[in-house]
Amino acid sequence: SGSEPTLLLELAEGWDRVGDVRAGRLLPQTGDLDGAEAAYRTALELRTEADDAPPEFRDGRTISLAESSLRLGMIRADREDQAGAIEMYDDALALLETLPESRRDGRWLMVGGRLLSAKASAVWRSSSDAQARSEAEALARRARDRIAGAVALDARPARLRALGRASELLGEVLWGRARNEPAGERRRATLESAASSFAEAARRFETLIDDHPADVGVRSDLARSLLFEGIIRRLVDDPEAAMRSFRGVVTQRRYLAESDPRNTSALLDLAQTHEALALTLERNLGRSAEAVAETDLGLEISARLIQERPDFPEYRRVRVGLLGRKAEALASLERFDDLVEVSEVMYRAADDWDREFERSAWAANRVVESATYWAVAYDALRTAGSPGAPAPAPMLESIDATLERWAGEERTAAARESLARVRAGIDSPGG
Repeated sequence: SGSEPTLLLELAEGWDRVGDVRAGRLLPQTGDLDGAEAAYRTALELRTEADDAPPEFRDGRTISLAESSLRLGMIRADREDQAGAIEMYDDALALLETLPESRRDGRWLMVGGRLLSAKASAVWRSSSDAQARSEAEALARRARDRIAGAVALDARPARLRALGRASELLGEVLWGRARNEPAGERRRATLESAASSFAEAARRFETLIDDHPADVGVRSDLARSLLFEGIIRRLVDDPEAAMRSFRGVVTQRRYLAESDPRNTSALLDLAQTHEALALTLERNLGRSAEAVAETDLGLEISARLIQERPDFPEYRRVRVGLLGRKAEALASLERFDDLVEVSEVMYRAADDWDREFERSAWAANRVVESATYWAVAYDALRTAGSPGAPAPAPMLESIDATLERWAGEERTAAARESLARVRAGIDSPGG
């Protein structure tokens, strides 16, 4: 009967929502891909079965079939099957093209835009060659334009958010292109375009927050776009603009952390944002005292996180990074008493990270960095005859233990040589 196909289409929408929840599209930290795929396939089967839907539902069914392929393609992409995802997106885009232009409404534009965005992302992730990168950029631009067309017809929140995300994706693709370009005006222009795309995304998200201030998903989107914009503004030597972006990130991430005390990822992100602020203040603006204050805010957060989960490596990694930024600012301020203390804490934190979690070049370089700051502070205090000059023996013993652990390791060859030179300087006559 005519009512049966419409019931099937309604049931399919319900299974879409089940799949979205299982896939983590609506609620973070779910991510049951198998369960999501099963729900999406059920929705697809129901829509396929409703092949004798009444005329007024047939266009909607065609678009819904394309949307089912979009969702299933995203599952493939989440499983790193980018080729399989692209195949599904192409089939869905071809299906949309079967609708005459006179019947292509806002929903047709939206689903097509989302498919183009998903394909752009999959193409970008599938290959790093120039042709793939160029195709991804073209797809991202088409996606943004098509979704903008849907917004022009009806600026409902879901469409505005999709437009923001499409602008953000274009920014990511442009940023990636800039990484492969030689330094110069062309690279700078590409970075400026990327920053503009992120700024456009942020404006879309800000508009949504004005009307829906409690929407944590959109606030998270805004924080991400502002962060990327800030990083690029710093790269193109516009530190004041970078600071404004990073301050905006702090506002959003603080809201996310305060609105849900269990949201430890928001706290971690907030700590990392304070590190980005400290880096910009120190290296780009020369405001070292303010940089120290930012690192202290980040270190306070990281201490809370580590207290809750001392075995979680990312919390301790962020702490090492913050200590590095603080040491750099203290060195600029010539606060050598404080620098000795901070650099020694950093050394032990980086050395512990290297021993307990991952034998990485990152950790080895942080060990060398902290030992170097310690040596600079020690030499300055010793030369000045300061009563605060530390005894070198404990640090020398720590360095010796590290060098012994690194002996013969290929990954630490350069760091080992650097650390040995630092040790020799600390142990020089008169030390």
